[in-house]
Amino acid sequence: MPTPSTPLPPGSLVYRAIRSKGWKSGDNAQIAAFFLKIDREDKPDEEELSVLYQVNCEEGVRCIADANRCFGAFALRVDEIRKAGLEVIYSHDEERPYHASILNVPKNKDGEEDRAIEIADFLATEARIDHHANWKKR
Repeated sequence: MPTPSTPLPPGSLVYRAIRSKGWKSGDNAQIAAFFLKIDREDKPDEEELSVLYQVNCEEGVRCIADANRCFGAFALRVDEIRKAGLEVIYSHDEERPYHASILNVPKNKDGEEDRAIEIADFLATEARIDHHANWKKR
């Protein structure tokens, strides 16, 4: 496995879990899938977007091991993500194999709202549905 914190190589694909039916529209991603989660009472704000660098949705959506519910995965090209000024690094560990992180994503608050919307819209435009699923953790 690659070393954590190392940038993914050019030409790589990463996958973002589709955790809500509302995140898909036909074959396109919706902007809501690419905002950091913020202002949650029970958890700190997210600092990065979670993605995976390897998926196998044919095995019961094994790709999204920590998800309570999964409707598939969006695929994004690392090169396109970097065009937006973001970085993608390996961030896997024993509990999250194949995990990677998109860094430098602005939060939708504290004066970063316009940039957060711009980045989320860009990522939604670049994302394509790679896997369809309807999986629920038991």
